[in-house]
Amino acid sequence: MQHFKLSALACAVLLVTACGGSNDKDDTSGVTQPGEEQEEFTREGASLNDIVKGAAGYGVPEGAEIPVTVMGQMKYFFDRIAAEGVDMEMNLGDGTASVKVLDPNTGDQFLPGKVALGLSHVLIDMKKNQDPDYEHYLEVYRSITATMMSRKPGSSEYLYDNKSFGEYFYLLALNRLRDAGMLDEVFDAGMLATLQERLTYRDLFTGDPASYNLNAASNYYAVAYAIAGLRDRLGWGNDPVTGRDDILKKLQEHYRARSSEGFSDETDGDGRFDRYSVLLIAEVAQRSMEMDNSDAFSEEMKGWLRKSVDLILPQLNTDGIGFIYGRSIGPYGDTAFAEILTAAARMGVLREDEMEMAYAIVQAVAQRYMTFWYDEESHSVNMWVKGRGTDSYRATRRVLGENLSLAHHLIYINERWRELGYNDKRPMSHADLQRLLDQRQPRFLVSHYDRSEEGYVRAIITVRDGTRSFNINLVNGASSYWKTTPYFPIPYSSGLVSGTADVGYPQLTPRLTIAGSTWAPLTYYRNLSVAQEGDVVTVSYDTDGLDSLSSQKRNAAVSVRTTYTFVPGQVSRRDVYTANQAVTVSALQSDFGSYSAAEGASWSTTAPHVATYAQGAVTQYSTQGFETCSLAPFGNRANALSPVGMLESNYSCRISTAMQWAAGSSFETGWDMTYQAQ
Repeated sequence: MQHFKLSALACAVLLVTACGGSNDKDDTSGVTQPGEEQEEFTREGASLNDIVKGAAGYGVPEGAEIPVTVMGQMKYFFDRIAAEGVDMEMNLGDGTASVKVLDPNTGDQFLPGKVALGLSHVLIDMKKNQDPDYEHYLEVYRSITATMMSRKPGSSEYLYDNKSFGEYFYLLALNRLRDAGMLDEVFDAGMLATLQERLTYRDLFTGDPASYNLNAASNYYAVAYAIAGLRDRLGWGNDPVTGRDDILKKLQEHYRARSSEGFSDETDGDGRFDRYSVLLIAEVAQRSMEMDNSDAFSEEMKGWLRKSVDLILPQLNTDGIGFIYGRSIGPYGDTAFAEILTAAARMGVLREDEMEMAYAIVQAVAQRYMTFWYDEESHSVNMWVKGRGTDSYRATRRVLGENLSLAHHLIYINERWRELGYNDKRPMSHADLQRLLDQRQPRFLVSHYDRSEEGYVRAIITVRDGTRSFNINLVNGASSYWKTTPYFPIPYSSGLVSGTADVGYPQLTPRLTIAGSTWAPLTYYRNLSVAQEGDVVTVSYDTDGLDSLSSQKRNAAVSVRTTYTFVPGQVSRRDVYTANQAVTVSALQSDFGSYSAAEGASWSTTAPHVATYAQGAVTQYSTQGFETCSLAPFGNRANALSPVGMLESNYSCRISTAMQWAAGSSFETGWDMTYQAQ
């Protein structure tokens, strides 16, 4: 295998601007090229199938180093439901009351479908393996599904909501049961009639059903498409009968209209690009396979899927960590990487030399799920307690449903790789995987989501430093998320820099107080440029107005030029504020919520402001341009609950003396962060 060393271009300057190509990957120095001869790898660890299904009875295979298999966890929930029925409770071990996870009032509108699908995996397996307990579990399945599809006493209303994703999950369960020859054995004619009436996509659209005016985020196009296609597959049809194909066409039109680069805007043109923007096309591929409609997954859509692969490639890592920015991440951020790579592999989008690497990443995601996200004490995925936090959308009332849907993701991913012939194949070693990542990925990658008519930048910049990657996501969080930290333009990096769901303190981002209102340089990004000289990568962009944190109005009185500089072991930010008119700034603040602890740290109370940490990945953090800084343990618990664990300290820097900025004048603040290599 031939290798090209980046050092050969140490004196060259590589420049990528907002007018460059999408997924700008023009620099391939140091990157192994497609078609080069493959090599043999050292194989180690458990296979994906070992983690998902395991040994007989879903036991953990020897050497798998997981507490339970995915199917073993699913069987655990089936047993709990068999014993406790709708009175089942789950305790997450945080000292709060147990959650009645099957109560009709949990607010989980997807729960009946998730229960039907999750338990069907076990039931189908028991039938296939002629398990002597099959009849007992069949009766439990019939009972719980009938209860969750029943009406309220004396009312025409149903006891449980089951909308959108719930309808899709239920229809998928029905199709899987039919494929196993079990549908009529599990459900009688009356139950099937009820399901045929309830499981439709009508609740996802407003007005005339044929107009397909979506009333939810754009990713729900794929949900509606799945519902329509799975109904067709059961012979239930849709109104109109062309619903499946119409919805797929509508989804494609959304891509073409709202993203010039092949990613899905989660809004209707506001520019909110996050995990789902990259994942959605992989979900469409999977849904197409589920409904036997793979031929409809066009070459254009395969091109979009390839762009999703290219976007995540420089973020891949041996730990199985996925998206770390945007909403609803945590374990779903990890499984999203696995879903994208799996869809690309199954649809023939991956090159042959990428398949082994993709499989190793998928296995790492599954391993991480069972060793990091799974909590042995509660027998549950943990997104909520022991220092972790997620958004209100995935509140603890949904704990059972989240377990079932995450397990389903891993189960279907394993099925796809088995279809590709991987069966019980062990992945390449972490050392080989890391070597391939180092060889094949550039120092930086710019991926444009869209090039808006207004000229605003919608892009993600990924910078690699050894085994660590940084991601600056320049998007509009839109009306729901623009002022929350997961959508800030900061260098997210696992275990180093994180946002916190649903909160908006000034994490690594300046916040200005003007005329009694707070403003920040968010949303209005222009003139992106990324340059490399040797090991130094510089990312610069303008924000042509400040963003109101109360109304998302633009304030053109101040514009900001932001520059990030990446050198091995350090990232820096400088903000140069330019007053476009005379303005009084009564306060300016920037914080750093860190995984590095305040305990044992030292910091200065006067300039130069430097905090030196004794614990954690960040070793030093310094700021410029502020009057005062202080370091303390995180007092605001809500701000401190990141998806992967508690932020230990907050270094807060402020200017409290009012500043009179004359028109045309400039002012500068900044910070430098030094960190340990992973």
